[in-house]
Amino acid sequence: FIKKLKMVKPRRMSWRRFWQLIKKGYTKLEAIDEIEYLMYEVMPYETVKGETEKAFKKGLSMLDQAYTLEEIEEARHEARKLISRVPQDRSRDPLRVGIVGEIYVVLEPAVNFYIQKLLGERGVYSNRSIWLTSYTQKNVVKEGSVGERDIHKVAHPYLGEMIGGHGINSIGETVLYARDGYDGVIQLAPFSCIPEIVAKGILPRVSRELGIPVMTIFIDEQTAVTGVLTRLEAFLDLLQRKREQKKAREKRIAVSSPAGRNSW
Repeated sequence: FIKKLKMVKPRRMSWRRFWQLIKKGYTKLEAIDEIEYLMYEVMPYETVKGETEKAFKKGLSMLDQAYTLEEIEEARHEARKLISRVPQDRSRDPLRVGIVGEIYVVLEPAVNFYIQKLLGERGVYSNRSIWLTSYTQKNVVKEGSVGERDIHKVAHPYLGEMIGGHGINSIGETVLYARDGYDGVIQLAPFSCIPEIVAKGILPRVSRELGIPVMTIFIDEQTAVTGVLTRLEAFLDLLQRKREQKKAREKRIAVSSPAGRNSW
């Protein structure tokens, strides 16, 4: 990690000053990730469409104007309060969708057509597998961290070799989303990304064995938001039907069991 820092540190800047800037920048990035995560967590429950995003943008503006560590922490706290105060209906039971794939396409909303926002606006809770600060923590500050090893471990029955990029992570994270009871997974990748192409070929097996639907979206300059929306809405319809069928089966089993019959 220190070697990597030496590569980017300006020669005439003291290590103390350089570390202060690194800490300040990373703290602000952590705060941005935190309030963005909270936005996507609240959005499916908002009672007035658009209020969560509005609160997030206000919080983002406060963080943008924060300079010292104290100001950043204060802005983070205020931003969290703004988003948490958005009127919500917590009686809802939204679909839960995990997002995996290549890091840039997953992280950059301008590239993935703001897919988490599209999901949230449709009342779907989404959780993406990659966040900038957690990725930095796992792969730059602490290379080969426990979290990464766990992901590779659960992916091993399906892919036992590193194939570069985030291919093995896409498989491992899909397994974890299935174990956590998510309704489905969306894989995002740039067109012709070899690791994600390999993962795409393996994910149908993961889907069959773990009972979690997976949709892959490859993105290039020809991809249009209309096409993404059409596929997304069809996928959500599939997930909703699958959930309803599961509930119906569970109800039939409960009624047909001795305990269920006695309850009548």
